[in-house]
Amino acid sequence: MKVKLTELISRLEKDIERKKEFNQSQDIDKELIAWISVYRHGSESYKQQAESYLKQFFVNAGYVKGIRSIGG
Repeated sequence: MKVKLTELISRLEKDIERKKEFNQSQDIDKELIAWISVYRHGSESYKQQAESYLKQFFVNAGYVKGIRSIGG
Protein backbone atom coordinates (compact mmCIF):
# COMPACT_ATOMS: atom_id res chain seq x y z
CA MET A 1 0.00 0.00 0.00
CA LYS A 2 1.39 3.39 -1.00
CA VAL A 3 1.40 6.33 1.37
CA LYS A 4 1.50 9.89 0.06
CA LEU A 5 4.58 11.91 0.92
CA THR A 6 2.39 14.77 2.13
CA GLU A 7 0.67 12.42 4.60
CA LEU A 8 4.03 11.25 5.93
CA ILE A 9 5.17 14.86 6.32
CA SER A 10 2.02 15.73 8.26
CA ARG A 11 2.57 12.73 10.52
CA LEU A 12 6.20 13.71 11.06
CA GLU A 13 5.22 17.29 11.94
CA LYS A 14 2.75 15.98 14.52
CA ASP A 15 5.43 13.71 15.98
CA ILE A 16 7.86 16.64 16.23
CA GLU A 17 5.21 18.83 17.89
CA ARG A 18 4.47 16.06 20.39
CA LYS A 19 8.17 15.83 21.23
CA LYS A 20 8.32 19.60 21.73
CA GLU A 21 5.42 19.45 24.19
CA PHE A 22 7.39 17.01 26.32
CA ASN A 23 10.68 18.93 25.92
CA GLN A 24 12.22 16.01 24.03
CA SER A 25 13.08 17.95 20.89
CA GLN A 26 16.42 17.16 19.23
CA ASP A 27 18.61 18.87 16.63
CA ILE A 28 17.42 16.43 13.97
CA ASP A 29 13.90 17.81 14.42
CA LYS A 30 15.09 21.28 13.38
CA GLU A 31 16.86 19.81 10.37
CA LEU A 32 13.73 17.90 9.34
CA ILE A 33 11.61 21.04 9.63
CA ALA A 34 14.12 22.81 7.39
CA TRP A 35 13.94 20.05 4.78
CA ILE A 36 10.14 20.16 4.89
CA SER A 37 10.26 23.92 4.32
CA VAL A 38 12.58 23.47 1.34
CA TYR A 39 10.25 20.78 -0.03
CA ARG A 40 7.26 23.10 0.22
CA HIS A 41 8.79 26.45 -0.71
CA GLY A 42 12.12 25.84 -2.45
CA SER A 43 13.02 26.09 -6.10
CA GLU A 44 12.42 22.98 -8.18
CA SER A 45 15.96 21.59 -7.99
CA TYR A 46 16.15 22.03 -4.22
CA LYS A 47 12.64 20.69 -3.85
CA GLN A 48 13.75 17.46 -5.54
CA GLN A 49 16.72 17.16 -3.17
CA ALA A 50 14.44 17.71 -0.18
CA GLU A 51 11.97 15.11 -1.46
CA SER A 52 14.77 12.57 -1.85
CA TYR A 53 16.12 13.30 1.64
CA LEU A 54 12.69 13.06 3.25
CA LYS A 55 11.86 9.79 1.49
CA GLN A 56 15.13 8.28 2.68
CA PHE A 57 14.44 9.52 6.20
CA PHE A 58 10.98 7.93 6.25
CA VAL A 59 12.46 4.60 5.19
CA ASN A 60 15.34 4.74 7.69
CA ALA A 61 13.07 5.89 10.53
CA GLY A 62 10.63 3.04 9.91
CA TYR A 63 7.66 5.08 8.75
CA VAL A 64 7.51 2.92 5.60
CA LYS A 65 9.20 -0.30 4.48
CA GLY A 66 10.76 1.08 1.32
CA ILE A 67 10.89 4.07 -0.97
CA ARG A 68 8.47 2.32 -3.32
CA SER A 69 5.90 2.49 -0.53
CA ILE A 70 5.82 6.27 -0.89
CA GLY A 71 3.45 7.60 -3.51
CA GLY A 72 3.23 11.02 -5.13
